[in-house]
Amino acid sequence: MAKFKERRSRVRIDYDAVVVICPKGKPTITGYGTNVSMAGIFVKTQALLPVATECGIQISLQGPNSTLTINIAGIVARVGEEGVGLQFYDNLEWWAIFTIYAQYSGNPPTNCSLCCPGKVV
Repeated sequence: MAKFKERRSRVRIDYDAVVVICPKGKPTITGYGTNVSMAGIFVKTQALLPVATECGIQISLQGPNSTLTINIAGIVARVGEEGVGLQFYDNLEWWAIFTIYAQYSGNPPTNCSLCCPGKVV
């Protein structure tokens, strides 16, 4: 059995969060981010986008009493059976938030209108 060689140099954190993808010229897609780094995020979604699609990315982190929404631009870097790998154009300055508030991973938003604007596919 061949060993998998990790090519990514950035540290990733497993963190489940609601992610809204706003591809240029296409309907908005909602998915679930499963891991994040300063350079990108993998989003589980049934609606797949072609590689190199530019998009706005909105990551919503839910605490017990509030939602933190992070907006960043990026591009579809890879497509898999379960979703898409998104590469950010710039480093995610808020990356440390995911390490500090790991206990909130997986919490669904209490008010979906805060994190899911527009038409959802």
